[in-house]
This record gives sequence, C-alpha cells and structure tokens, in this order.
Amino acid sequence: MFRIRIAIILLLAISVTSISKTSAQKDTASLINLLETIGEPEKAQVYCQLAEIVMLTNVKIALDYADKAYKIAKQYNNTKCLIHATDILANLHLLNNNLKKSEDYYLEEIKLLETEKDSFGLALSYYNLGKANYVSNKIRKAIKYFETSQQIASKRNLLDLILKNNEILFTIHYNEGKYKDAFFYFKDYVKIKDSTILTKQKNEYEVLMRNFSYAIDTAQEKLQAKDEALMRKDSTLSVLSLQKDTLEEVSKAQGEEIKTLNYEKAYQQQLIDKQRMQRNFLVTISIFVLFLLFGLYSRFLFKKKANAQLLIQNNMITQQKEEIEAQRDNLEELNHELEQQKEEIIAQRDELQDQKLIIEHKNDNITASIRYAKRIQTAALPSVTMFENFFKDYFILFKPRDIVSGDFYWLKKVENRIFVTVADCTGHGVPGAFVSMLGISMLNEVCSRNPHWNAAQVLNQLRILIKTSLNQNDTDSDSKDGMDMALCVIEPETKTIHFSGANNPLFLVRDNELMIYKASRNPVAVYIKEHDFENYTFKYQENDMIYLFSDGFPDQFGGSDAQKYKISRFKTLISEINRQNCSLQMQAMEKELLRWMGNTDQIDDITVLGIRL
Repeated sequence: MFRIRIAIILLLAISVTSISKTSAQKDTASLINLLETIGEPEKAQVYCQLAEIVMLTNVKIALDYADKAYKIAKQYNNTKCLIHATDILANLHLLNNNLKKSEDYYLEEIKLLETEKDSFGLALSYYNLGKANYVSNKIRKAIKYFETSQQIASKRNLLDLILKNNEILFTIHYNEGKYKDAFFYFKDYVKIKDSTILTKQKNEYEVLMRNFSYAIDTAQEKLQAKDEALMRKDSTLSVLSLQKDTLEEVSKAQGEEIKTLNYEKAYQQQLIDKQRMQRNFLVTISIFVLFLLFGLYSRFLFKKKANAQLLIQNNMITQQKEEIEAQRDNLEELNHELEQQKEEIIAQRDELQDQKLIIEHKNDNITASIRYAKRIQTAALPSVTMFENFFKDYFILFKPRDIVSGDFYWLKKVENRIFVTVADCTGHGVPGAFVSMLGISMLNEVCSRNPHWNAAQVLNQLRILIKTSLNQNDTDSDSKDGMDMALCVIEPETKTIHFSGANNPLFLVRDNELMIYKASRNPVAVYIKEHDFENYTFKYQENDMIYLFSDGFPDQFGGSDAQKYKISRFKTLISEINRQNCSLQMQAMEKELLRWMGNTDQIDDITVLGIRL
C-alpha cells in the first residue's frame, strides 16, 4: 500500500512539473509577443519577467534578457526596474559561478536601494553579497556584509533574515575557532527561533479554539432545532391520533401500535444524532490535543538538540581552556628561558658593539689607505691635457666598481709614435689596482726602450716581464694574475695603426661602418697554451673612430631578465652613436648603462676609450 502511495505522489509531481514547464513556455511566448506591441520604456519590465521565467532552465538566455532590461531601464532612468534587473543579473552571475560580476551588480543594486530608502531590499542585498563573498572564500568581506544586513534587518524586525544572518555568522565563526563569537550568534538565533515558534503555536491554538467554539455552538443550535422539530412532530402525531380515534374507532388498537413504533423510531434517531455529535466533538478535541502535543514535542526535540550542541560546545570550551592553561604554563617556562637568553644576548651585544667599534675604526683606516691609493693610481693615469694634445676629440668612460680599479687606460708618445691602451687586470679593487700599477710601470719601461716595436712585440715583452715579476714559472703556478688589453701604436705621419689585443678587440668605425680587429686568445700572463700575439697593421682615414674597452660594459647584468648586456648590444650602441661628437657619445653610453643596470649592482670595473682620428 505504501509503495502505491509513493508511485501516485511521483506521478503527480511529474504531471505538475510538465504542467509548469508548459505554462512557462506559454508565458514566455505571450511575453515575447507583448514586446512587439509595447513602447521601448515598458520593455524593461517584460525582459525582467522573461529572465525570471527561464532563469532555472537556461542561464545564458536569462542573462541576455536581464542585460537588455538593465540597459533599457538605465537609458530611461527607471530606477525601480533598474533595481529589479540588477538583482536578477547579480543572482544569475552567482548561479553561473562568476563571483566578481555578481558582487559588482550587488554593490550597484545597494547604491540604487539607498537612493530609494528601501531598507528591506538593502538588508536582503547585503545578505546576498555576503553569500557571494562567502562562496569565493573572502571570509572577512562576507562577515562585514552579513553584519550590515543584520543591523538593517534588526531595525525593521525582519525575523527570517535575522535568523539567516545569525545562522551563517555562527557557522563562519565556529569554523574559524572563534567559539565566543559563534556562541553569541547561536544564542540570538535560538532566542528569535523560540519566540517565532511560540507565536506561531499561539496563533494556531487561537484558531483551533475559535473553530472548536464555533463547532460547539453550531452543534448546540442543531440539537435545539432537532428537539423543537421532535416536539412539533409529537404534537402533530397527537392531533392525528385523536382524529383517527374519532374517525376510526375500529382500528384504535392498530393506530396505537403505529404511534408507539413511530415514537420509538424518532427517539432512536434522536439518540443516533446525539451520539454522532458527541463523536465529532471527541474527534475535534483529539485532533486539537494531537496538534498541541506535536508542537510541544517539536519544541522539546529542538531544545534537546540545542542542549546537545551547547553541551558539545561546553566540552570544547573546557578542553580549549585546559589547553590554554597548559600553553600558559609552557609560555611561563619559555619566558624564563627567554629572559636568560635575553641577558646572554645583551652581554653578547655589548661585546659585539665593542668589536664593531674596533672593526669600524680599522675599516676607516683601511678605507683611508685605499682612498690614498686611489690618488696614487689616478696620478699614474694619463692627464686630460695629454689626450687633448694628441687627438682632436675623445672620451673616457671610466667607472671603477670599488674605490680603486683593476682597469686602467694609458697613453704615451715616444718619438713620433703614440702608444695607447685600455687594460683589464685580474680582479678588481685593491688586488686589481696593484696589478694595474705594475702594468703601467712596465708599459712605460718597454715603450721607452723600444719605440719602434709594433703592438704585438710590446705585448710579448710585457708578458715576459709580468711572468718574471709575479714568479709565474709554469701553468701550474698558483699565481695566474695578469691582464687583458687592447694596444694601439699610432703613426700620425703615415696615418698607420699597429694593433694587438690580449683577449680584447679593437672597434673601428668608418663612414658608419663597423670594423672589428680580433684579439689573440691569450692574456698578458702565464697561460696553458701560450703563443705569440698577432699584430694588425692598417691605414686610417680622417674622422675614423676607434674604441678600446674592457669587458665590464658587455658583461654587466641588467634588463628585465637580469642578463648580460653582451657584445652584440654594444656593437649596436656604437653603430647608433659614432657620428656624434665624443662628449655626446659618452653621455649616451652612461645613459644606456644606467638604463640597463636599473637596480642591479655593478659587477666589474668599466672602461671605454673612444678616439676621433
């Protein structure tokens, strides 16, 4: 029997669903037809109705209808319809899991509701906005919106919305472990829920009592009417009986018998009616009592469930209290240990402060010594006057990484020949500066004694002197200090250049065409595969531009990917700036270097020498 009832209910549900779908299709068709007959401003409300009809079956089409309603309402400044369309769009985007757009539409709806002073709509919109943020796990924003909804709902005494806000705020704070706040919202929820249930039960009780009183009054009136009818009937029977006695004395005995039977029949009918009334009265009372008992039992179950939850929460609070007390004891022990460690740290800090002062004093002395060494190194470099005497235009980009430099540039005229070089010594800072001073001294000696040597002969002799001075006996020697350099010997009378390079090339630009003279793959120092340096001899023309440089600029890290500048970019830079005067070329190089480096530190000494022949 139970299965048959379930089947009937399912068939009824299916039929109701099919009927509702058919009805929705008819409503949609009639609304679409209505769009053709109404003016443009009235279409907004029709599009809203269409969106609500198809919302649960096709979200995409519903979004299209709601968007059209939104645009028309905004165009014709229809605030109420705009609120309606904005609310539908917010709900649809929430259904479509597009939480960002949903939140934007809810916020727009709230602004419109504030202008309309619709407190109920505001409370509901803030609640929906809280749900959207809660779904997207933005808990802090969700709490803010739920609390705002709660404040507005409390002012308007919107009990259903207050209950919803209390329920979800309790859940959020409970999940976050904030049991005190959660308990606050739970108490408020139970208080309002109980008052709602009692009010509902009281109303139901009053309705039942009114129905019950009405039923009793009606029953009494019916009984009184029946009694009067019986009395009239008895009177009529008496008259008929007397007439029959007069007219038919022969059948007196039979008439008496009929009268007796009729009286008994009426009396039995009266008894049956009274019993029926009593039974109905008892049934009504029983139903009322059952309803009352059901309400009391439901309240008992609710309170039992609430008490069970409170018991669980009390147990959790007690457990947390014990854990907090244990943690407090541990913290006291830790504080004691920390105090001891603090005293030790203070003592160590004082000791370190003393050592810091000593180190700073020594560092100041060392820095002062290095700065004095810089003065010596600067004095050893050729002066501006020397360059101005020998060349019509030039620039020197010289940027040591530290106070003193492992790079150096050098210039010397012996007889009618000009020796010029840029060198990059092993290391930078103080070690590089020592090697650079040694290189300058040896270049002065070699070129003064051998003014007619070409550039390769000078480098070969310089390597011999470096190896001898630094005790570089073989390739396994611990000392492999030396230098990379590009050396030019210029003969102005014949417009001839002799060039030789130790790992550093020479760039020559003529009529905006870049020519590269490669260096030998050997340093001016001991090397595993030593061979003589190669010499290049070529003629130069007036306004030719030559560039001698160390590897500091091409090897500098920077750019968006923290890569090396590389020789290819350096070539492009020279091709772009070579026709400018040397002062502008130097400015362009410094600007490009700063742009490339950005916030990156300089990693090596940087030297670029440009000469206009």
